[in-house]
Amino acid sequence: MEAGLQSGDVVANGVRLHVVRGRREGRPAILFLHGLYDRWEIWRPAMVALAPEYDLIAPDLRGHGRSDWPESGYRLSDYVDDAIGLLDRLAAREVAVIGHSLGAVVAALVAAKDTARVRAVVLEDPALEQNDGTTEWLEMLLDAKRGTPEETYALISEMRWDRDDADWRRETEWLRGTADGPFVAMLDRLDRDVDLFTALERITCPVLLLHADPAAGGALSESGAERARQALRDGVYQRFPDTGHSIHHERPAEFVEIVSDFLRRAVLPGG
Repeated sequence: MEAGLQSGDVVANGVRLHVVRGRREGRPAILFLHGLYDRWEIWRPAMVALAPEYDLIAPDLRGHGRSDWPESGYRLSDYVDDAIGLLDRLAAREVAVIGHSLGAVVAALVAAKDTARVRAVVLEDPALEQNDGTTEWLEMLLDAKRGTPEETYALISEMRWDRDDADWRRETEWLRGTADGPFVAMLDRLDRDVDLFTALERITCPVLLLHADPAAGGALSESGAERARQALRDGVYQRFPDTGHSIHHERPAEFVEIVSDFLRRAVLPGG
C-alpha cells in the first residue's frame, strides 16, 4: 500500500474490524470513520496527505466490507463502542477523529463520550437529522442491494449521474458488500431517543464542521447546520456551495487543505 499503509484485523468490542494503518510512532493518531455502505478507502487521498505527521487508523465499520457482519448490534452506541474499543486495543492516547455522514455522527458521539482522549473532531456533512426523504432513500438502497447486481448498478448510476462508470461499479460493489443491519437499524429508528445536538454540546475539543450544500445532495439542512453551530463550544464552520454530500470526493484538494490546517492548529504541538 502507498504511504506505508498496512492492513490487518483487530478485535474490538467483540467484533473483528478490518483496519488500515499508517504507523507513525509517537505522533498524534487520527481515527477515520466512513459513512453508510462506504469503506476505509474513501479516506485514501487524505491518509496519503496526512501520513507524514500522524498515526493513521481507518477501519471498515461493523457490517461493512471486510469487517464482521453481526446479525444485530447496529445502534449508534455499538459503533461508538467499537471505535473506543479499537483505540484502546491500539493504545492510542491522543486522537483526532474524522467522520463522514454516519461516521461523522459516530465521531461526534465518540468525542462526547471520550473527552480525555479526543483532541479534535472533523464532522463532514454529518447525518444529524432523519426525515421522510432519508427514509425513502434508505428503502431504495436496501431494495436495490437485495436485488440483482444490474438493479443495484441502475440505482447507483441514476443517483450518481454526475460520476463515471468506475465510480458506479465501485459503489455498486460496496452497497452489495454491506450487511442489511445498518440500513434496517436506521429504518427502524432504533436511535430515535438519541439527541445528537445535545451530544454536540458535550464535546470539549475543537470541532471542524464541514457543511455540504443541501441543494446539491448534502445531508445536513441549513437549519440543522445552524443548530449544530450553536451547540458546539469550540467550533469552526466551513460551507461548500454547489458541493454534494461527499466533500472529500468532490473537492479532495480543498478538503485535505482545510482539514490539515485545522488539525495542525488543534492537535500538533506548537500548532
